[in-house]
Amino acid sequence: MPIALSGVWVRFFVVTAYAAPPHPTKCGKVLAKEVSKILKTCLSRLTALSVLVGLFIATCPRSATGQEFLDRAAFLAALSGVPTRQITFDDISVETNITEETISGLRFRLFNSGCPGESYGDSRYRCGTQISAPLIVTSSISGLPATSGNLLSPGGADINTCRDAPTENDDLLLEFSDPVKAFGLDIVFEAADGLSFLGVRVLDSENTIVLEDPAVPIPNLDPVSSGTQFVGVISATRNIARVEIDEYDENCDDNGDEHVGYDSIVVTSALDHYVLYKVGATRKTPKFLKFGPVSLAELFGSAEYEVLRPKQLGLPADKNNEGVGDAVTHLEEYQVKPVRGTAKFEEMTDIKVTNQCNTDLRLEIMKPVTILVPTNKSLVDFPLPPDEADHNLDHFLCYKAKAQKKLADGTKLPKFPKGIQVEVDDQFQARRYDLKQITKLCNPVDKSGDPVLLSGPNKGDPFPITPASIRNPDVHLVCYKAKLAKNLIPQDGCGAVDPADKGTKIDPKQPKHDKRVGIFVNNQFGPRQLDTNKETEFCIPSEKLPPPS
Repeated sequence: MPIALSGVWVRFFVVTAYAAPPHPTKCGKVLAKEVSKILKTCLSRLTALSVLVGLFIATCPRSATGQEFLDRAAFLAALSGVPTRQITFDDISVETNITEETISGLRFRLFNSGCPGESYGDSRYRCGTQISAPLIVTSSISGLPATSGNLLSPGGADINTCRDAPTENDDLLLEFSDPVKAFGLDIVFEAADGLSFLGVRVLDSENTIVLEDPAVPIPNLDPVSSGTQFVGVISATRNIARVEIDEYDENCDDNGDEHVGYDSIVVTSALDHYVLYKVGATRKTPKFLKFGPVSLAELFGSAEYEVLRPKQLGLPADKNNEGVGDAVTHLEEYQVKPVRGTAKFEEMTDIKVTNQCNTDLRLEIMKPVTILVPTNKSLVDFPLPPDEADHNLDHFLCYKAKAQKKLADGTKLPKFPKGIQVEVDDQFQARRYDLKQITKLCNPVDKSGDPVLLSGPNKGDPFPITPASIRNPDVHLVCYKAKLAKNLIPQDGCGAVDPADKGTKIDPKQPKHDKRVGIFVNNQFGPRQLDTNKETEFCIPSEKLPPPS
């Protein structure tokens, strides 16, 4: 029976229905004890009861490999140096239905929360009975707090309590094109009955639970039952493939309905790390024929280039057991040079980049030197080139670069840190590397043009290429000179605990690269066979650069 105290309606059945997880847990027993205590001592302050119920539930998520954050600032601080991208709905027209659409590698789907035929082990998550309402972009939602831009609202903007039953279920299913290490979003709540929750379950590609919180409460119960609650999850590895959000209060009855919207989704970069191996053409295979011009446009400008020869093959790499998102798509590196008559590139300074190994790095950019092209690899026969629909990897134009010792205005900068080491596992080998210095900065690039062959018996013939647009404009690669480590230096993530520590000798010493002969590769520039020589560089996803002044 509803009771009104201090202008706030509180229903005991709501507390009972949403406070207890579907499966008994120690957390649930603690919660019941606390509720009983409050009922005995604080009956006149049932608003406090609601708040405490929410607080106790919020501290009881179940995690296999993930950590939950209910504060955006703390979430971003924990990701310091890891490139992220933000997905908003501000550039999408109001009333657009984005159901089954993919935006920046994230697919928005309807969620049948009945959990049919799916096993999640000892999941405490509540499985509902309805399919979520159409996913509509709107500028506001009736009864919800105003936002600075558009947001996503299952059912649309006009969702007054139980006006239209099919629009009342605000569930959401998110699927990632490539697994990510972390994601977060703002959940905008309004609860007519003053107390409502929803469940969040995060899964990997095998439907194994990464993290599960069966009861995320609305953030503000007095004086208005509405507000915005951030929910974020950071996994131990790059394995987040699916996020299920179940709004429990999805019914149309006399007790009102909870309204939910979603906004400002934060996702870590889906870009892998790469080990670059120096390569040469396999003996008795056709000679590479240079071609051009190819038009390349990116952050630092646009120009036309000649593609001269293959230089290196980049293998996706697992750094420090963080995982690999796309183990199939590689990067082949080609030497390029601007076509004759192109204005000389003006060196740039004070370019700031941030990544897991260097959180405040300033670079001097010398000149463009290579292009990285998405590539498929096989050890037995020529594969097909990558299908653009099957991966989310950009082309990259790489510039020769080095760490600055002082800013353009003469201000001295800290020296490049000593003792940076990474444990790296790729498809050829597992090694520990010293990262000695910066070698290149690689920007995502638009590629187009109608090049022709510039050498060989068919010189002048067309050499068709497929245009490629930038997919992830905020994520770059910073490449480091990689040397086999001789000493093991304790690391704090990616960086020496003590930069003065020389480490302890690795005994036995690490073996050199076992050269691979006759590797089959294929991409938009054609098939070829390559032999590896040795690993030379390690490339790390890095934060978006500020535009050069």
